[in-house]
Amino acid sequence: MPAKILLVGEPMELFMADREGKLEDINKFSCAVAGAEYNVAVGLKRLKLDVGYFTKLGNDPFGKFIIKDIANNGINTDLIGISSENSTGFMLKGMKAGDPETFYFRKNSAASTISVEDIEKMNLTGYTWLHLTGIFPALSESTEKAAEKLIEKARKNHMTVSFDPNLRPALWKSEQQMIETENKLARNCDYIFPGIK
Repeated sequence: MPAKILLVGEPMELFMADREGKLEDINKFSCAVAGAEYNVAVGLKRLKLDVGYFTKLGNDPFGKFIIKDIANNGINTDLIGISSENSTGFMLKGMKAGDPETFYFRKNSAASTISVEDIEKMNLTGYTWLHLTGIFPALSESTEKAAEKLIEKARKNHMTVSFDPNLRPALWKSEQQMIETENKLARNCDYIFPGIK
C-alpha cells in the first residue's frame, strides 16, 4: 500500500521583494507560501503521493491564503487548526544572488501555540509516515513538547518517522538547547536527513 505521509510545521505568508535592495527600501512584494515542511509536502504531492499537513493558522487573510494554497496543491487540510487568538506568521525575503535578506514575523504565531493537547486530539488514521524538521520544535516550549508527543503517537500508530534537523540556531534560546533537543528527537526517528556543509 502506498504511503500516506503527514507533514508538520509552520507555513507562512511570504512577501518576496520585486527588486534588489535592503528590505526597508522595498515597496513592492509578491506573495507566496513559505515553509521547509510545506516545500517537502508540495514536492511529495508532485510525485503523486498522498500527503496531509498538520499546523495551526490564524483566522486571518494570511491563514486563509495559505489554506487555499495547500488545498490547491492537492494536500489534505483536515488536520489544520484555526486560532482566533493568534495570527498567522509571515516573512519578508529580499532579492539578491546567494543568501537573500530575510525577516520573520512569527513570534506568538498560531503555529507556535500547538500543544500536547492538540497532538492528543489528532486522528492519524490512514497515515503511515510522519515527517518533521527541527524548525517546528524550535518555535516555542509548547511546540517542543508537542513534537515529542507527536513522534511518540506516530510510533504507537506504527508509522515510519523521518526527521530533518534543519538547524536554525536563531530560533533557539541557545546552541546547547538546539543540540540536546534535536538529538533527543532524532533518536526516536527511523530516518534522519542531516545537512552537509
